[in-house]
Amino acid sequence: MSYIQKWVSIFCISALFFGACEEQGPYINFEEETETATPQENENPTVNNEDVQKVVLLEEFTGVRCPNCPAGAVLAEQLADQYEGQVIIVSIHSGFFSIPYAEAENFKIEAGQQIENLLGKAAAYPSAAINRTLFEGENRAIIPSTKWNNYIKTELDAPVLASININTLNFDEGTLKLSTTAQFLEKVEGTVKLSVLLIEDGIISPQDVDGVKVDDYVHKHVLRAMLSPSNGVLLGLSADKDSVYQNEFTFNNFETYWDKSKMYVVAFVHGSGDNLSVLNAVQIPLIE
Repeated sequence: MSYIQKWVSIFCISALFFGACEEQGPYINFEEETETATPQENENPTVNNEDVQKVVLLEEFTGVRCPNCPAGAVLAEQLADQYEGQVIIVSIHSGFFSIPYAEAENFKIEAGQQIENLLGKAAAYPSAAINRTLFEGENRAIIPSTKWNNYIKTELDAPVLASININTLNFDEGTLKLSTTAQFLEKVEGTVKLSVLLIEDGIISPQDVDGVKVDDYVHKHVLRAMLSPSNGVLLGLSADKDSVYQNEFTFNNFETYWDKSKMYVVAFVHGSGDNLSVLNAVQIPLIE
């Protein structure tokens, strides 16, 4: 798939909470149209609503040349601490601000740009999608940091519609094999999908912090790879209450410089088309 990117203007604006970097450019739709076959359905319920914890996915869009993005990363960490165990952070390096420094690694991957375009592109950085939900009064799912906390609360207060678990995980000699189980606790209308990805913590690499290049900046939750297509694998065109879907994934494209001891697998169930909302998410270490 080819990329055509011609940026018209880039400028920084001040937000109420802290400054935000804004970039503008043409919208390019990277969403993959080809979907996998529907997995076999298991009608035997395995969990109850009261046993399932709601977990919110915060997809932060950032870049190493965005001077205000480190403040967004700090806020995301604070929110994850505040809602202990109920917020998963994925940092997606995308757009103009993700152009790497000459001596540094490139954190920008094709899947990350595809996800941003799937969600409608960020109007300013730092921004994030909260459960990929298009909230009332918003014109896009990717929203500024001043709104993250309120929308996380909104999502945590919403009914739990599904559970997602990573049942088995085997990482041996550079190959990762895992299985997932998604169960729907209520009937869900509309297409439902599953996405699985890898993130890495503790990466030391340059970052612009308030206009100053910091060489030993520690990057967290960096999106490394997708095990599923960037727009997810198809579970069903709808989901009945108590329906169960099981999937298996294999991944062996690990880079030698990735620190496997600081990597995590994230899986989440979500919608498609006009409703991309995440129903639930889970994260576990690559290596226990």
